[in-house]
Amino acid sequence: MLYAEYKKIPNKLRKCRLAKRLKPDEVAEILGLKYTSQISQWETGASLPTLVNAFKLAGLYKVFVEDLYFDLMHKTREEVTARAQEVYDRREREGRPISTAGMESVTE
Repeated sequence: MLYAEYKKIPNKLRKCRLAKRLKPDEVAEILGLKYTSQISQWETGASLPTLVNAFKLAGLYKVFVEDLYFDLMHKTREEVTARAQEVYDRREREGRPISTAGMESVTE
């Protein structure tokens, strides 16, 4: 997994929480978590929230999930795009082209 190459997963969770003047225990309560330790692990980049919790955080902070994890999203997108191109090129060489029609809206 790509994020494994980070010692700490870069994010803007703490910055967003502080901008909303919330304490970790308040965020945990709003998200329905029992412990604040999860908030701390996410903010320090020690772990990632589930997708549902990432959406909850984005909603709470009134930002997009991509804003919370911009560096990770950007690096992951670059890696996937490069790997997809390798697959497309290989299939093209094998005479089995892949139709990418309509995919522009998915990646942009």
